[in-house]
Amino acid sequence: MGLFDRLRDDDDDRVVFLGIDGVPLDLVEDHPDVFENLTDIAETGSGGRLESIVPPESSACWPSLTTGKNPGATGVYGFQDREVDSY
Repeated sequence: MGLFDRLRDDDDDRVVFLGIDGVPLDLVEDHPDVFENLTDIAETGSGGRLESIVPPESSACWPSLTTGKNPGATGVYGFQDREVDSY
């Protein structure tokens, strides 16, 4: 049984986390006419600002966001693979 088959029979509430890399919330809030769909989602749901991690690299942020662990625990620090003891 696949994931969607299992969810089809589930009446529990669901949560959707929508993150758009590189789009600050201020940009959407300042231009609701340009971002009509995002504005509608924001007005009918809930949301807020996120504080970034160190380093503030997209490749390190997403694993931290989804796991709740810092880059030291995920091992993802950026777009480059660093060799152990090389820095």
